Amino acid sequence: MAFNENTRPLTAAELQELADNMDLNDSDIDDNIDIGESGEEQEEFFQQPDVTPQDDNFDTSDEEPLINIVKRISDRCRYRHKEEFYPSVVREFVQEEINRSVKEPMQYFCKYLDDDFFENIAHFSNIREVKTTGKSLGTSSAEIKRFFGCSMLMGIYNLPRIKMYWGVQTRVPIISEKMSRNRFFVLRSRLKLVDDDMVSKEARDLDRFWKVKPMLEKIQRGCRSNIRTENVSIDEQMIPFHGQVEMRQFVRGKPNPVGLKAFVMTTPQGIPLDILMYEGKGTSVDSILVDTPEKLNVGGRYVLKLADALPKGVSVFTDRFFTSIPLVDCMLSRSLTVTGTLMSNV
Repeated sequence: MAFNENTRPLTAAELQELADNMDLNDSDIDDNIDIGESGEEQEEFFQQPDVTPQDDNFDTSDEEPLINIVKRISDRCRYRHKEEFYPSVVREFVQEEINRSVKEPMQYFCKYLDDDFFENIAHFSNIREVKTTGKSLGTSSAEIKRFFGCSMLMGIYNLPRIKMYWGVQTRVPIISEKMSRNRFFVLRSRLKLVDDDMVSKEARDLDRFWKVKPMLEKIQRGCRSNIRTENVSIDEQMIPFHGQVEMRQFVRGKPNPVGLKAFVMTTPQGIPLDILMYEGKGTSVDSILVDTPEKLNVGGRYVLKLADALPKGVSVFTDRFFTSIPLVDCMLSRSLTVTGTLMSNV
């Protein structure tokens, strides 16, 4: 019989009637089954699996009557498109005035990491060296800038070993001429962004990224100063990192599966508007503008937190890791809309 897509589902009563009128006879039994003298099938052929309620695979629904299962399925809500459906009305987005003048590359960089940032690194690195060895590291903000520049270039060249940038056959002049190999490794092992003795235990427990907090705050401030657009995207981003820290994550399927996870909000052109670092299992974030629903998942909580920096009328685009009905309702209360794939079990 050909399958008709327009055939309506059978009701519980109709299914029960079909079951009662089914013609069961011996023709349904395989002739190859060996029947013993007692008239019963061989025990080993029909032996039931040894399953107890404590087993992981045990499912009591296998013993539930069909009529109950059909009734439960038929009672589920079914969503159908209706002509009278209208999207929720939200406040119209007002675009900020955009300064389209082109700046120098260094001006864009200093928007995120300014001179004060490098001055503080030099200061705290020298303090740490004095406390440890009794001698100053003798570094300055200018040298720290060169160190950062060399590190960024290494990320572009991507040689297998750091020492190769000073090797005879693999030397990279733009790096080796700016800083000696030994000095690079000394700075690499002694950089400090904060004075550890000035950070309390309570502050360390509240923020697992306390050792690099000044840098994260500078980058966040730069991102939040960028012009907001009517459409934004929120997704997770892996920062490659193999150090031994409790915040390190493994996300299967990512180009860089091992590293630090960040939740990033960007414009359609890829300009970052905000960034939040994921501190690991057992940690969470909450919006300061609206109450966070209890049923909201981890992804939804980060969307709600990132949305604190958005004006009304913005449309947020996410994927299925973030999207949920509680998130959509909460965002609508702030005149923000959400577009994303919705899992069938939420």
